[in-house]
Amino acid sequence: MTPAFFVASLIASGAAAASPDTLTYPVTLLGDDAEMRVTLALDADSGGVSILLPEDSGYSRVEFALRDRFDESCSARFDLDGPLMKPDMRGAPVLLPARRDLLRRLVDRPQRFELELIAHSDQGVLPHSDQGPAVVMRGAIPVAFEMCLIGPYVVTSQGGDPDGLSVGTLYITDQTNEISWDFTYENVGPPTLWVIHAAPAGQGGGSVLGLGVGGEPGRLFGSTIGDHVLVDQMLADPASFYIDLHNDEYPDGAVRGQLQTPPCDWDLSRNCVVNAADIAELLSRWNDPYEAVDLANLIGSWGLCDP
Repeated sequence: MTPAFFVASLIASGAAAASPDTLTYPVTLLGDDAEMRVTLALDADSGGVSILLPEDSGYSRVEFALRDRFDESCSARFDLDGPLMKPDMRGAPVLLPARRDLLRRLVDRPQRFELELIAHSDQGVLPHSDQGPAVVMRGAIPVAFEMCLIGPYVVTSQGGDPDGLSVGTLYITDQTNEISWDFTYENVGPPTLWVIHAAPAGQGGGSVLGLGVGGEPGRLFGSTIGDHVLVDQMLADPASFYIDLHNDEYPDGAVRGQLQTPPCDWDLSRNCVVNAADIAELLSRWNDPYEAVDLANLIGSWGLCDP
């Protein structure tokens, strides 16, 4: 199903377009005999928040709330009705005001929050539900690990693919133990294995969870339910776990990346190395927000990012 960007941008003040720093979180919403998969998007630069719902959701009005599970005073509820969700509004987010303290906390610690959605339909039963014209669904927001996998990080005797690259996000929801992922890959042969291992950077470790190689050419995506002990360990010490992609040419691993790595602030092109591609990205955004001092800092960070 193709999602439509019907609903919701919340910002502290003013309108903001999506930026390269937008983070997305798949959220599985559950209710009585109802289930819906939505996407929550956070823009750390603008303080904006959006939700992406399925095109066939069948609603005429939605109410949704973001609630801090550990601090009931930090929550907000929003309401959008049919006139704001006409087909010609798809792709044009509606901007709503939101509390600055909630936005700051949501950007910093999204996993503290729960998303609640009340969907209303004027056409009887909703497609995602066995209920009538209104349904309530809730879901926890996952922890997101933005990752970069390359061949030089592989520590096997063969080594990894020197040109291979995979970038994407691994999501872990502690309340449900769901692990999901969405990665692209390039300059590397078709994957035969896509695996989480336990070991810090620079060391090899045993496989702890196979993720499967479902998706499409150049992209891996899917979800699974992990053991709760493993999920707790991964969230407590993500730097001690890594993902690698295996293929026929590199059966022990073609590209690798840790769940959590040291910051590599000037890797603007997200290819695990600060190089000419990042200069091009910086120049394309000159004065918005980059300037001469940023170019100097980028050049000073030249080379492979720390694994």
